[in-house]
Amino acid sequence: MLSPSPTFHITQILRKDGAAWDLGYVRTAQRPDGRIVTVYYFPEEQFTERIIAATIWDPGVRKK
Repeated sequence: MLSPSPTFHITQILRKDGAAWDLGYVRTAQRPDGRIVTVYYFPEEQFTERIIAATIWDPGVRKK
């Protein structure tokens, strides 16, 4: 389970395919099954409207 401590910090790259630098506004919550859902503002293509996307990931598995 993730700690609510203000000193708790994880750096995890969830995606590397953003089409522009303008992305983020991340919100994260832990699901009842222990996995994490992270929602963010994301550019699929440069110079187009942004989307709201989500990634569901396991905090026990580190992506490379």
